[in-house]
Amino acid sequence: MRNRPLAVQIWFVFTGIMTIVLCLVIVLIPVLVRPFLVQDTYTRIKEAQALLWDRTGNSLDPGKRFGQKESGVVRHLLYADGSWMAPPFAIASLSPEFLSQAQEQALTQAEPIKEYKSKVGNRTLYYMIRSAQTEGQAFFLLSYAWDTYQREFISSFIRQLFGMALLVLIASFPFSYWLSKYLSRPLVQIEKHVERLAERDWHSPLLLERKDEIGRLAASVERMRRRLVRQDETQRTLLQNISHELKTPIMVIRSYAQAIMDGMYPSGDLPQTVDVIEKEAERLERQVRQLLYLTKLDYLAAEEQVFYPVPLAKIAGETIQRLRWRRPELAWVYDIPSAHILGNEEQLRTALENVLDNQIRYAKRTIFVTGEVQNEEHKSFLLLRLGNDGPPIPTESIQTIFEPYRKGADGQFGLGLAIVQRIVALHHGKIWVKNEENRPFFFIRLPLTKETKNSPSD
Repeated sequence: MRNRPLAVQIWFVFTGIMTIVLCLVIVLIPVLVRPFLVQDTYTRIKEAQALLWDRTGNSLDPGKRFGQKESGVVRHLLYADGSWMAPPFAIASLSPEFLSQAQEQALTQAEPIKEYKSKVGNRTLYYMIRSAQTEGQAFFLLSYAWDTYQREFISSFIRQLFGMALLVLIASFPFSYWLSKYLSRPLVQIEKHVERLAERDWHSPLLLERKDEIGRLAASVERMRRRLVRQDETQRTLLQNISHELKTPIMVIRSYAQAIMDGMYPSGDLPQTVDVIEKEAERLERQVRQLLYLTKLDYLAAEEQVFYPVPLAKIAGETIQRLRWRRPELAWVYDIPSAHILGNEEQLRTALENVLDNQIRYAKRTIFVTGEVQNEEHKSFLLLRLGNDGPPIPTESIQTIFEPYRKGADGQFGLGLAIVQRIVALHHGKIWVKNEENRPFFFIRLPLTKETKNSPSD
C-alpha cells in the first residue's frame, strides 16, 4: 500500500478504522442495548396487562378485549379452575411444557405480580403472572411477549448503521483526496527543492510558513541548504587558497631548477640555490600533508571512532620537549594535572603540536601551558590554557582564526589551527581563543574519563 497514491492510502486507513469501529459496535450493541430492551419489554407487558385488569384491582373485565384475536406484541392467558383460557392461536403458539411450567409458577407464586423469562426453542419468552381472587375464586393472568421485538430492533439498528457507514465511506473518498492534496502540496514543494539541491542549485530559499511536522521538515531542509551554501563557499575559498599556497613553492622550484639547467644560480652558488629548492619542497610537502590530514579528519567525523584513555599530561610534556629546540631561549610555564582523555593519541599529539607551534612562532620570552580539572553535572573536564607573551590577536581575527588558510598577523596562511579545531570537535570538546592581560591564549576543554587523577604531574 506504500506505493499507492497518498489519497488512496488515507482512504484505506480511514476505511480500516471505520471497519474496526463498526465491528466493535456490532459486538457491543447486543450487550449494551439488551438490558434496556428487556426492561422495555416488561414495561410493555405491564402496560398491556393493565388494559385488561379492572381499575379497582379486584376483578377482571371479561369483555375488555380478552378472548378476542390480539394484534399487539403482548398476548394474554387466563388460568382458572385448573385450565388455561385463551384464543386458540395463543394456546397453539405455546408448548405444553411451557404451559405446565407456567401453571406450577402461578400456583407457587407468593407475590401478587412477578416477572419471568423462559427459553422456548431458540427464542426467549418474557412474561408476567398476576394473581387475584374474584368471588372467592382464585385466577391468574399471564401476559407474555417474545424476544422478536428485541431482535428486530437490533437488526434494524445494525442495518441502519451499515448504511450510514457505507455513506460515510463513499463521502470520505473526496475528503481523503482533498486531505492528500493538502498534505502533499508542501511535500511536493519540498521534494522539488531537494531535487534542486541534488543538482547543486541551492541558492533559492525554501519558505513554508507552517509550525507542524511538515514545517519542521521544511525548516530542516532550509538549514541544510544554508549549510551547503556555506560549505560551497568554504570549499571555493579553500581551493583558491590551496592553489595559491601550492603554486608559489612549485613556481619557485621550477624556476630555480630551470636556472640551474641554464647554468645560473639565483642564490649565489649551487649549494645555496639547492637549499632554497629544498626548503620550498619541504614547505610544499608540509602543505600537502596538512591538507591530506584535514581531509582525513573530515572523513573520520562521519565514521564511528574507537577511543582509548590517553594521558594528556604525558604527551603534552613529550611534545614540549620535542619543540623546545626551535627556540631554546624561550621559558616554559608548565602545569597540567595528570588526566586521561578518552580519545586518539596521535590526533591529540597533532593538536598540541599545532597549537604549541603557533605559540613558539609569536612568543617573545615565555610560553604558558597550564590546565585544571572542572566538574559540572556529574561530568569532569580538563581545561587547557595555552598562551604566550607575544602581541595580542586582533579582534577581527579572533572569530576567523580557526578557518583554513586564514591569514595571520605575520601574513602566513595555513591549516594548523583548522586541524586543531577538527580534532577537538572529534573528541567532543571545545576550543576558543581570547586575549587576557594583553596576551593571546587558546583554551581547549576536553571531557575526562573515570581514570583521571587530580595530582599534578610534570
